[in-house]
Amino acid sequence: MNSYRAEALVLKSQDLNEADKLLTLFSLEDGKIRAVARGARRSRNRLLAPSQPFSHSHLLLFPGKGLDTVSQGEITESFRSLREDLTKMVFSSYAAELVDEFSQERDKSPAVFYLLLEFFRFLSQDKPPEIGLRFFQLQLLTSVGFRPELGQCVNCGAVLDGGAKSAPPAFSPALGGVLCPRCSREAEKVMGLSAGGLASLQFLLTATWPTLSRFRPQPEQMAELERLLEAYIDERLEKRPRAREFLHLAVKPDEI
Repeated sequence: MNSYRAEALVLKSQDLNEADKLLTLFSLEDGKIRAVARGARRSRNRLLAPSQPFSHSHLLLFPGKGLDTVSQGEITESFRSLREDLTKMVFSSYAAELVDEFSQERDKSPAVFYLLLEFFRFLSQDKPPEIGLRFFQLQLLTSVGFRPELGQCVNCGAVLDGGAKSAPPAFSPALGGVLCPRCSREAEKVMGLSAGGLASLQFLLTATWPTLSRFRPQPEQMAELERLLEAYIDERLEKRPRAREFLHLAVKPDEI
């Protein structure tokens, strides 16, 4: 049985029995992998650190019929602060769940791996988590083939100029993008979209982690982005991510 090496992030770590952990990994080389870390629950085991949620490690694994087995692990970045700070933990958990839900096992995607890695680094540097999450959501949707159409009407193809005198467009989670004012009147389950909200989405779609520092949205625009992106994600997944409830509880405790 041939072993293989993987550079991976831990999406999820679950107790399997008294000694082992069941890991959901996202690797640079092979995408999502489910594996057992033998003895990882023991305090002196060499796999204890590499099996922690969000950790970034280089691993040696052995393939199995159902689950692979982690044999060795060397930590590259522990991201300990993401587990010790409640706000960082829930943002990290939500991002990890989105990667898990949007990924099939062994579906290689270096873009998704590096996106999640950079989001963890972003959070560990005490930068605005909400802004990082909105950027992460849009880039993840793009990487997995669900890039929303933000430049022209998804129904008729009309280009949206976004001018101050133009009628506001709308957003259709089901159709996957913006609708012109005429088409939005005839469509079902559309969501209002302000000119500022559209401009913010368009910026995030083409931004990079370094240029994200220039993004200074108003609170109402952030609330609008949250509402639209969550609706779009729910439509694509056909369900509501479980970690979102914890995210809302941590960020907006007075609204729960």
